[in-house]
Amino acid sequence: MALTEAQLDEIARTLAKRPGHATVGTELYRLLVDGLGASSEEISQEQRIEACSRVDALLGNTVFEIKSDLKAEQRDAEAQLARYLPNREAQLRRRFIGVATDGADWLAYELRDGALTQINAFRLVPDRPQNLLVWLESIVSLKSELPTDALSVTQHLGKESAAYVRTAGILGRIWCRLEAQPEAALKRQLWNDLLSRVYGQPQDADALWFQHTYMTIVAKAFAHAVLGIHAKDADDLLSGRSFADVGINGAVEADFFDWLVADAEGRELVERLSRHVRRFRVSRVDIDVLKILYESLIDPEQRHDLGEYYTPDWLARRMCEHAIDAPLSQRVLDPACGSGTFIFFAIRRHVAAAELAGYPASDVLIGCLDRIVGMDVHPVAVIFARVTYLLGLGTDLLANRVSGISVPVYLGDAVQWNVKATLGKTEIVIKVPPAANGGSPAALVFPVGVCERPSLFDAVITTLLEHSEKRASRKSVQAALTQAGEMSDEDRMYLERAYEELGRLQTEGRNHIWGYVARNTTRPLWLSSPERRVDRVIGNPPWLSLRYMSESMQRLAREGMQYYDIWVGGRLATHQDLSAYFFARCADLYLNRGGRIAFIMPLATLTRGQFEKFRTGRFAGSNVTFTESWTFDERVWPLFPVPSCALFAERSALPSRVPRTVLGFAGMLPHRNATAEEAEGRLIVAAEDTPAEASFQAATPYRSAFRQGATLVPRMLCYVERRPTGMLGTGPRIPVDSRRSSQEKRPWKDLESIYGSVERNFVRPALLGESIAPFRILSWPEAVIPFEEKTLDSEAAMLRGYLGLCTWLEKAEAVWDKNSNQSMKFAKRINYYGELDSQFPISQIRVVYAKAGSLPAAAIVCNDNAVIDHKLYWCSVEDLDEAHYLCGIINSEVAREATSHLQSRGQWGARDFDKVIFTLPIPRYSQDNPLHRQIAEASSQCERVAASVDLSTITDFIRARQAIRSALDDDGIAQEIDRLVGRLLFAEP
Repeated sequence: MALTEAQLDEIARTLAKRPGHATVGTELYRLLVDGLGASSEEISQEQRIEACSRVDALLGNTVFEIKSDLKAEQRDAEAQLARYLPNREAQLRRRFIGVATDGADWLAYELRDGALTQINAFRLVPDRPQNLLVWLESIVSLKSELPTDALSVTQHLGKESAAYVRTAGILGRIWCRLEAQPEAALKRQLWNDLLSRVYGQPQDADALWFQHTYMTIVAKAFAHAVLGIHAKDADDLLSGRSFADVGINGAVEADFFDWLVADAEGRELVERLSRHVRRFRVSRVDIDVLKILYESLIDPEQRHDLGEYYTPDWLARRMCEHAIDAPLSQRVLDPACGSGTFIFFAIRRHVAAAELAGYPASDVLIGCLDRIVGMDVHPVAVIFARVTYLLGLGTDLLANRVSGISVPVYLGDAVQWNVKATLGKTEIVIKVPPAANGGSPAALVFPVGVCERPSLFDAVITTLLEHSEKRASRKSVQAALTQAGEMSDEDRMYLERAYEELGRLQTEGRNHIWGYVARNTTRPLWLSSPERRVDRVIGNPPWLSLRYMSESMQRLAREGMQYYDIWVGGRLATHQDLSAYFFARCADLYLNRGGRIAFIMPLATLTRGQFEKFRTGRFAGSNVTFTESWTFDERVWPLFPVPSCALFAERSALPSRVPRTVLGFAGMLPHRNATAEEAEGRLIVAAEDTPAEASFQAATPYRSAFRQGATLVPRMLCYVERRPTGMLGTGPRIPVDSRRSSQEKRPWKDLESIYGSVERNFVRPALLGESIAPFRILSWPEAVIPFEEKTLDSEAAMLRGYLGLCTWLEKAEAVWDKNSNQSMKFAKRINYYGELDSQFPISQIRVVYAKAGSLPAAAIVCNDNAVIDHKLYWCSVEDLDEAHYLCGIINSEVAREATSHLQSRGQWGARDFDKVIFTLPIPRYSQDNPLHRQIAEASSQCERVAASVDLSTITDFIRARQAIRSALDDDGIAQEIDRLVGRLLFAEP
């Protein structure tokens, strides 16, 4: 019989206590039989599989090994599974999974290249017993039908699922066999080029390549399952032939990720994943499932410091309802559609209006396909968006189509950075990477006159590809182009050159992907033609600061912003954001005069200097009138990791600034992707003043005196820990290893440490942000600092006779050159903008403060050997009195409150200080000023109180800072500092 909630709760609470071998076995049996519906005859317990070994439980392809305490007995469990699994696989010739458990902890394993490999882990939370059942089912796969809820989808298909981990391992094996093939290598290179536009930096990592391949298989399998279309085989599923056979084009097509079907194991993998997807109750699948799956597979780290913030349903629906006020007549484009949330609600809005007006189903379908279009530069997002589009239409509409249809969601670069104008002619340039075995990069160039006519271009590209495969003569191609359609002689000449390039690619075995690339790449140009421009542009553009882009992308973004006259530059240059350019560019390229654009933007759009010109609405002839803004700051939770706004504008002849009032949203939502109904009762919306524009004008001479520390990153190549040397000491060289941290990012976190023995004078304290608390230094981490008169590289170190430093730098430079996506050398990286060289000679007395954090932290450094990392600002001062004076001001709550509106803001409010403190009128310290001396004396007392706080049991710097602030408050000296600083800055009594 099925387990009741009370019984499942009882089992979970029993197992969480690690009750011992016998009890765990009994409860496991109940979970498998009564919880998952396994037949008791299918379960073998204490079955002998070797002369001296018994398996604790065996169900299908899963072996269970039970322990009393898995933490203590994990090695023993793994040793036993390492014997059991090969035995079972040899006997039955099929793959097995091993599970080790003590009831509370569950570990899943498989054999990979003969070695036992952990593929999944689960920790039982007694208050969530259902999670255990879902996890167990994902391992043993008993149910023929699975619910399409978030938990089940994530457990069975998400990044932590056994299915994903096992697939990643298999893909690794397949890629080792195929990576040398020209076609596979080309697809990966083209994928990397596109991803570079998404993230601003190259993303060519195996893990991400395998993730995207896996996601593509799953998304295409979902598309087939949702619409009841059965693919004959793996190639059929990935190419979308089954969709084309029933007259649905553009939903699933061959792309970068079908590389694995060239391998027998790859084809088997695709078919197995397809069967796994079909276990879900697909009749009830909705966009939430696709969004959850997409987000569960892409790390926030990989999405970058910001390109992808996914829009919750309630906000997308609300914006669509507000912006699309005549859905039956207005054409709508989402130029950064992601997984398709805005498209879905635009379709639903059109369908509802059409059905209310009594339109026949076939007309409703045609209306949607003609009026609602999506585009994205992320190849996996486009696949999900196409499935979302079909879900938005629904099976009833699709069943009533009277002819073939094409899903209007395109893989394309909305800003059209690949469109070039040369000698008065405009052309589409598709870069062709060099072959893996050498050669020069080239390009396929297509004339705009052909590209902006999709039917003609499709006929042309098909002609060119078919003729190149047959290696037809140029004369034959000329005749075929004449039959393809009307075009100018000059356009025909362009196409003949493209044919020559395709012929070369055919010879290299790299010719099969170009139809997909060319068709998608040219669609943005078609959409920007006058007759295809839309009435509404809506969506969530990429948010990406200039400082996170590659050098080539920085150049393009800067040139684009300068063209629209929204470039601010100067000290704000690195803060310029792609979202502003994307807004202006899309309004220019895709929006009809009088049409409206509605984008989700960073809240900084309304307040920060880098958006100052953008806020005017004057976009070099493509002007807009800003009509409305909705704001979402920390009063709305959960939403985006940083405050945001929805900005509405109309394309017009005359520009108009953002309005002086906004609609402010506030409320606590049940979860991030809340529905419109869930949000309705929890959100308060009210008109309020537009947030004040921030002014960072310096009001004190101390602004120029403070400098940012050196960019000592990646830290594993700079920061070190000394190796133990026993009673003999260290001598002239110090043996060191890389200092590792849980805060490291990829790829550095996945790399092995480096080690060496470095000359003593190059191993120095290097203070980090986490080293500083209010009025106290918490720690003195060490780093290899290759400075002598200037920053040295390995060659310079060798020439100066420092062999230990030279060896260390050679290793660091090799790791940097191989894994960095920047062109600069390692020595230049750590001395970026001269921030390392400028610290020498090191002053005896410095004031440092942490640039990040929600509360200030400043301290005095009296150490002429220590350098300062870029997470700190520093200033040399003449004496301790001036140092105490500055420390007191920077650490004061009065100064923090006065500048909090200038801090960048995150989900939890104000954060990061940078130099906002110097917008306050802090006068130069004067020994003759009594108030200055009083602040210095009170600050000195703060230093003594901070030093007295016992931090011996506190290892976390955040808790250490909290303990020190509490002590300062309890002492009363914090309040005295605030009173004095208030008098200094604001003449408070």
